[in-house]
Amino acid sequence: METTDWRDDLGVQSFYHIPSTSSEESNTLECLKQLAGEMDVWVVVKNLYKYKQLPYQQFLCSELRRFQPHQLAPYIPQICNMILHRPIHSKQLEEYVLRLCKTSVHIALRVSYFFQAAIEDNIVQCLERAKDLSRKFRRFYFSKEKASKDGSQDGHESANPIASFWLDEVCLSHTMTRLASLLFTFPEHLRNDILRYSLRNLEEIISVGLYLPCVWGNDDYHCIVDIDEQDSFCLKTKTRTPYMVFVETIYLGGTYCTLEKTLQEFRRDKEPQPDSPNLLSAPDVTIEENSEATFTPPSENAGDAASDEFLGKPVHSLTPD
Repeated sequence: METTDWRDDLGVQSFYHIPSTSSEESNTLECLKQLAGEMDVWVVVKNLYKYKQLPYQQFLCSELRRFQPHQLAPYIPQICNMILHRPIHSKQLEEYVLRLCKTSVHIALRVSYFFQAAIEDNIVQCLERAKDLSRKFRRFYFSKEKASKDGSQDGHESANPIASFWLDEVCLSHTMTRLASLLFTFPEHLRNDILRYSLRNLEEIISVGLYLPCVWGNDDYHCIVDIDEQDSFCLKTKTRTPYMVFVETIYLGGTYCTLEKTLQEFRRDKEPQPDSPNLLSAPDVTIEENSEATFTPPSENAGDAASDEFLGKPVHSLTPD
């Protein structure tokens, strides 16, 4: 008797309907089919890279349905890399990942971060492909959220905490990466002061539920409640200024791959903000002739309006209404 669960939403074609191929390919495919249900996720991803032909891709994508999102999360970079660099052979994999993003906000964010990083790398051979994929995944995610809102039974346009969280999380990550580029433009002896000032401003507008993306999918869901800017410091590279930042977190419940239910509880009254202005305007640095550069922090109230627009009104309580 056939049963269904959340994996049926991924919409991958069954491997029982694979088209016929040449004799040698058919034998290889039959050998793989003998391992159906026994391969671990690493073996499936490795074979996705090894076999580009459509029948293999269909079968192996159907095998991916067996795994839960937290099992797939560590392999998102490899999967996205195949989608980015093999557009002709990765249609099945691309469709699978699109539907996988529907089941987990954490996975959707990891996919979004990968394609955004590919855009920032500015590699000519895959830049346009990365931009197309970034737009496609973002459009798919928000069309899903809009459909969910429009389909509400009461007919009212209520707050959408998942879309709100997505926008806030992406804005936080992009702001922190832009900060690394901004710091590189200042003299080295001023960078720590500018870093701490910028983090202090960012800390004031962090809303409930945000986290840094360098986590495992099945880890307990901890969100940022405070940034310790005084202990943060800059590192050195040739093209950017990476920095070490320390944050205080609190456990909200569940895991990162199942955070949707927790977000519904803690952010249900927060409206999404469609636009994200550039919060990181360059601080005032004065360089006089034959003297060292000096850093002058703006006034305390500077940037309050941009802060409110950037992440919405700050939420100071972790207790749901």
